[in-house]
Amino acid sequence: MLTAMVVSFVVLLLIGMPLAFVMGITAVVGMVLDRTLPDLIMASRVFAATDSFALMAIPFFMLAGALMNRTGITTRIVKFALSLVGHVRGGLGHATTVTGVIMAMISGSANADSAAIGAIMLPSLRKAGYNEGFAVALVASAGVLAPIIPPSILMIIYASCTGIPVATLFAAGFVPGFMVAAGYMVYTYLYARRTGIAVTHWVGFKQLFWDLKDAVWALIMPVIIIGGILGGVFTATEAGAIAVAYGILYGVAVRSLNFKVLTTCLIEAVKAAVGPMLIICFANMLTYMFTRENLSVRLVSAMISLTTDYHVMLFLIVFIIIILGMFIEVTSAMLMAIPVLVPLIDIMGYDPLVFAMVVLVTFVAGGITPPVGIVLYIVAGINNTPLAGPVKQIWPFVGIIILVVIVAIFLPAIFTAGPKLLGLW
Repeated sequence: MLTAMVVSFVVLLLIGMPLAFVMGITAVVGMVLDRTLPDLIMASRVFAATDSFALMAIPFFMLAGALMNRTGITTRIVKFALSLVGHVRGGLGHATTVTGVIMAMISGSANADSAAIGAIMLPSLRKAGYNEGFAVALVASAGVLAPIIPPSILMIIYASCTGIPVATLFAAGFVPGFMVAAGYMVYTYLYARRTGIAVTHWVGFKQLFWDLKDAVWALIMPVIIIGGILGGVFTATEAGAIAVAYGILYGVAVRSLNFKVLTTCLIEAVKAAVGPMLIICFANMLTYMFTRENLSVRLVSAMISLTTDYHVMLFLIVFIIIILGMFIEVTSAMLMAIPVLVPLIDIMGYDPLVFAMVVLVTFVAGGITPPVGIVLYIVAGINNTPLAGPVKQIWPFVGIIILVVIVAIFLPAIFTAGPKLLGLW
């Protein structure tokens, strides 16, 4: 049965079937071959996968991201970021990264953030002399800061699968997220210096103050969301609802939101949330069938037979995740890998939080790695940029993410410092 399921999975994947249905059909193949299973077991697994209060945060944050884009929050954040760092060499690129950091603290969706940033920044980057491939790669990389810096939809999914508190994962994401952003800015500076990108004049404190004043209500939004979660005032799901309410009030206050725009935001949020939720449903079916066949035990035994060294095993896991991310959409790949990898925590003596962050941050790189780098394709599609350029330019940004993971493997306090400081771990 296990062989038939693996063959089914590979064949369906190769013919280009959507990954959610690849997992669902593969699970059904196993159920048909194993006649000891009750007929309704798969329906119950689908229901169990989504019967989670924590997962309700996904549609809320998707809607918050849509409201952010439609009510002008993104534009105000970009303008403030340009005033803050636009005068440094590579300033427009730095502003792209800073915008990615701020927006990551609002929506938690790489797809939504990268699309919003790209629509505003790509024309300006191209006009300023940035190579089009580099500009697309930079925007896509800024977008994937969203799953690292809280609130993160990937972290919510991981927490629902493993039982680690969402607030703890959120607190752990700040340091590596800021490290990745800093790495982007260093590389952008070197790129701008090498290619002779012109340096713009600083706008001055007066203009910076006015742009900050214009963006202050947008900047308060992540403070409320993250502060409330980490402070224990409300859960991630409640934070999502509050973010939506804040976005609606903000849109009404600045007169950029009406019934038609709100309807459009709701439709966008539903479309954006359906994909991840469908993947979660079918991934739970497939995980159940693989668990019955002891797949995780077999794979863990195979990995331990290769090495029992603490660091070598983590590097092996990072390598496996990178390969998975190159060929499978991030959410799907993570939901498939977690049941297999988590048993290693007890066997190898890993800190569950450090292990979780190594897995999560490495998976984030999969969102921009070809051939299945969905975020990269989204940004390239904004201006119909040929993929050859962005694919060539994306690897330094992927390398920065992996470098942060490698540093954290040897200095795990990078991941645990935030939660310990807040008393969450």
